[in-house]
Amino acid sequence: MQKPHYRTSKRYMLASQIAAWIVIFTIVIAACLDSAGALSLAPTVIPIMAGLVAAMLGIHRVTGSKDMQTLARQRHDRGGE
Repeated sequence: MQKPHYRTSKRYMLASQIAAWIVIFTIVIAACLDSAGALSLAPTVIPIMAGLVAAMLGIHRVTGSKDMQTLARQRHDRGGE
């Protein structure tokens, strides 16, 4: 059984997380500098971005091993080809 490659999905997940952290830090820094816009956006944006980071980590942890289980099950169902 050949192990699946996750190059593209890992890149997209990393890019998503980096973008989310950049948004979080930008909002926090702008709020510290007394930006009215950042202060009004913070209650909405910070939880959403934190949720995005948590979801990406959760998706990777929960579904990472499922591919190998599915490949093994398909191989077993086909008769061990």
